[in-house]
Amino acid sequence: CSGLFQGQQGLPEKYAVRGGGAGNTSRPLDAGIQPQCFQKLCSALPPADCLDFSQQYRMFTPRVHNLVSYAGAAACFILASGSSPQNTLASGMWVLHFLRRTLETLFLFDFSESSVPLADSIQEFVYYWAFAVFVARSLDEASLAVPPPQRALGAVLWLCCEFANFRCHQTLAGLASTKSAGRRTWVPAGLPYLFDRVTCPHYFFEILSWVFFNMSTGYQTA
Repeated sequence: CSGLFQGQQGLPEKYAVRGGGAGNTSRPLDAGIQPQCFQKLCSALPPADCLDFSQQYRMFTPRVHNLVSYAGAAACFILASGSSPQNTLASGMWVLHFLRRTLETLFLFDFSESSVPLADSIQEFVYYWAFAVFVARSLDEASLAVPPPQRALGAVLWLCCEFANFRCHQTLAGLASTKSAGRRTWVPAGLPYLFDRVTCPHYFFEILSWVFFNMSTGYQTA
């Protein structure tokens, strides 16, 4: 599987990296492509009738599913957090993150599926909402130990990563809108925000944003 991200070796020809040099290269981009080893693993597993059953019941479109998930996460955090200045900053960062994700859902992303399985919706709602309450309730004690300079630096770096994550999503959405046949999309060389150096820069910046959220709030596991 490591060959999937390491150039030509180990890849089928249609997924191989193409280009003639450092200034004229491109990388494959396809969130739906699975490495062959994963496909073989899935084919070796016994039929999961219970999973097939859970896929039959659908309630929300992907857009509504995301809106409910993000709005619930923001609301649960606000309701569960305290009123200290430290928690006010954490609440603002948390709400701004999910507000950005909501706006991307409304105006940036296109979805290939018309609906989301009900089981998937329930799992995501429980995860986002319960984790929001858990983080909010754990902030009071952790935030007291954060020096003001660390809190300010963490918030600034968090904001930079949130912006970079948005720009990565914007780039990927633009590439998705220009897809031709099949699901093959190529990321041109030279794109900003680490597309030349990181396999999934949008995930990279989102992970960093939560690292700096922790740095600013003193919480350790967000």
